[in-house]
Amino acid sequence: MPSYSPTHTRARCSNIRKFNEWRINTMKKITAFTLLLANLLLLAACGGSEVSNDTTASAGGDTTAAPVETEVTDDIPELDFGGAPFRVLTADFSGYPTRTFSAEQTGDILDDALFARNRYLEERFNIEIEEITVSNFIKDISPAIRTVVLAGDPAYEMAMMVDRFALNIGMEGCLYSYNDLPYIDLDKPYWNQQVKEDFSVDGKLFFCYGDDNLVFFQNTTILTFNKQLAEQYKLDDPYQLVYDGKWTYDRFMEMNAAVTNDLNGDSVMDINDQWGTIMATNMFYANFWLQDGLKLVEKDEDDLPYFNVPGNDALQSILVRLAEDSKKGYFYDMDTRTDYNEFLNTSAPANYDGSRLDNLMKLFTMNKSLFASATFIHVINARTMEADFGILPFPATEEKEPGYIYGSRTFGGFPYVVPASTENLEMVSAVMEASAYYAHQNVIPVLYDKVLKVKNTRDEDSVNMMDMIRRNRITDLGETYWWDNVENTYEQAFKEGDVNMASRTAAVEELVNADLEKAIEFFKALD
Repeated sequence: MPSYSPTHTRARCSNIRKFNEWRINTMKKITAFTLLLANLLLLAACGGSEVSNDTTASAGGDTTAAPVETEVTDDIPELDFGGAPFRVLTADFSGYPTRTFSAEQTGDILDDALFARNRYLEERFNIEIEEITVSNFIKDISPAIRTVVLAGDPAYEMAMMVDRFALNIGMEGCLYSYNDLPYIDLDKPYWNQQVKEDFSVDGKLFFCYGDDNLVFFQNTTILTFNKQLAEQYKLDDPYQLVYDGKWTYDRFMEMNAAVTNDLNGDSVMDINDQWGTIMATNMFYANFWLQDGLKLVEKDEDDLPYFNVPGNDALQSILVRLAEDSKKGYFYDMDTRTDYNEFLNTSAPANYDGSRLDNLMKLFTMNKSLFASATFIHVINARTMEADFGILPFPATEEKEPGYIYGSRTFGGFPYVVPASTENLEMVSAVMEASAYYAHQNVIPVLYDKVLKVKNTRDEDSVNMMDMIRRNRITDLGETYWWDNVENTYEQAFKEGDVNMASRTAAVEELVNADLEKAIEFFKALD
C-alpha cells in the first residue's frame, strides 16, 4: 500500500470526487426532468375524468373513509448496464451476514431468498455481481478503499465496513455521501427511518441502512431468559411484568440475585456455577440507559451532536449504578473471563463453533444462567436448547403505565459505502436502491417471520416481545461514530468495576469534544 498522510489522502480523494461531480449533477437534472415529465403525462391522462370527493357511506355504514394503502415501489426506470461488473468489497466476520452477495441456493430459506435477490438484480439491470473479499473485516477494508481511491482505480462499486471506520475515511474524502447517489431515495420505507434521525448530523447523512443490510437488522439487542429456572425459583413472570409496565432494573437485579448460585460450594464463582446473566459488555450495559431514552452523544435542535454525559445527573447515576452492580457477582462477562474455554472444549455439543458470542449462547443453552444478553442473529443458536426459553426487552429504570412500549437498540453496524473512485454512480445507486427494495419485499419477511419468529421462538409472548423490540429501536452515536472515545470509556469502567464516572468522563471530555467539532465541520461542508 502506498504511503500517505490524512491531508494527502483528503486532497487526492477530494480531487477525484470533484472530477466526478459533473456526472452527479447531470444525473440529478435528468432524473428530476424525467419525474416532471411523468407527472405531466399523468395529469393529462387524468384530465378527462372527474374524481369524486364524496366519501359518504351507504346508510348504516361507517362514515370514516378507509385509509388508502400505497404499494411500495422503488421508482427506478428501466436500465441496462450491458453486463457491467458490480463488485462488492467485504470479508467474513464472526458469523455475521457480511457476504450476502455470494449467497448460493442451499435449501435454507434465507440463503435461497438472498440468492434470488442477487439473480433479480443481475437480470433487472444486466450486471454481473462479484464479491471481492479481504482477510480481516476490521483491519483490511479501510486500507483497501484508501488504496484504490488514491490510485484512481474504480475497483469496487460498493463495500461493507464498520460504521465508525466509514465515517473516518469518509471525512478523508474517500467515500461518496449517499446524497451524491442519484437513485437513492431515503424517504422510502425500505431505508431505516430511525437511522435517518439517529445518524444525521446537520441534517445530512453520510450513509444509511436499507433492508438489505442484514447485519444492522440482526444486531438488535434482546434478553433471553430460561423459563425452567424462572419456574424453579418461583420468579414473577417477566412477560407479565412487561405487559404491566413493571419490568424495571430493580426487578431484573432481584431475579439475578435469586438465581446466582455457587453450585459446587467451593466459594469460587466460575463457569461451573449458576449465574444471573451471561453477557458481553458491548451487548449489555448500553441497553439500560438507552431504554430510558438517554444517549452518551445527543443532538441539539440544530441536529448537531454534543457529549451528553458531563452534567447529566440521570445518565451518570445509571453509569455509576451499573459499575457498582458489575461487582456484585451476578454477571458472567465473556469479555473478562476465560474459564469457559476449557469448559466448552470438553462439554459443548458438536455444533459449537467457538466464536465469542456463540460461546455466550451456548452457555445459556446449557442452563448456566437465568438471562443472556443476545441479538436477533445470536438467538438462532438457542434453537436446540432443551429447556424452554423466552425473549424480552431490557428493563427500564422506573415503572411505566400498563401497555408501555419497551424499546431496544442496534449497537452499530456495517453500512454499504461507495468508494470515491467508483465511476458509474447511476448503476451503483440503482442497484443499491433496488436491493433495499427487494429485501423489504422478499428477504426481511423470510428472515423475520419464518426464521426468527417461527424457528427460534417457543411461545406467542416471545413473538410479541420481538415485534415490540423491532419497531422501537434506536442507536447512540456514542457507540457508533464515536465508540472509541465514548462508549468504550465506560465499557472499560464496567469491566474494571470502577464507579468513578466523573473522573472517567473528565479524562475524555476534551478529546470527545474535539472529535465532535471535527465531524460537525465536515458535515456542514457537505453539499
